[in-house]
Amino acid sequence: QFTDSFEYEIAAYELDKMLDLGIVPPAVRRRINSEVGSLSLWVENSITEWERIKVRKTHPPDICTWNNQMYTIRLFLQLIYDTDYTNINNLLVTPDWKIYKIDSSRAFRNHHALRREDSLDRFSRKVLASLEALDKERVEHTLKPWLTRRQIEALWARRDLILELAQRRVAEVGEDAALFD
Repeated sequence: QFTDSFEYEIAAYELDKMLDLGIVPPAVRRRINSEVGSLSLWVENSITEWERIKVRKTHPPDICTWNNQMYTIRLFLQLIYDTDYTNINNLLVTPDWKIYKIDSSRAFRNHHALRREDSLDRFSRKVLASLEALDKERVEHTLKPWLTRRQIEALWARRDLILELAQRRVAEVGEDAALFD
């Protein structure tokens, strides 16, 4: 069943904090008059990835750093099973070339498989260590207000698949090709 929920914005931010990624702007639940939703901190002076590519036609000054950020974004998109995966309007780029992931309202599906395993070919050592160190009880406790039990179980299954895939990639191509600092 397809759902689009403001609660997933908050779940993405909370998960980002647990992993210490710093790629999802803060999001909190708020009621304004009779409407309940989430409020997110706006990333000042940013442009969308679409605008960067299609309108401004600019290129990152340090392609290696840029690519490493994109590998982490792709990993996060797979982890949260974001069905709006290809929408480059959901990536904000700051003047100093930091990338932020916004709009996770179509994420956290109940699927226990990765959506696009082929998009994961390089991995940050730090992110893998954070994934490995995640405490399942803490994840459940933190995300329970925003996600169902089935969504959290699927998230955990995808976490395991990402860790297994990283190990396979290292075995196939070696640490230098599969991992980065």
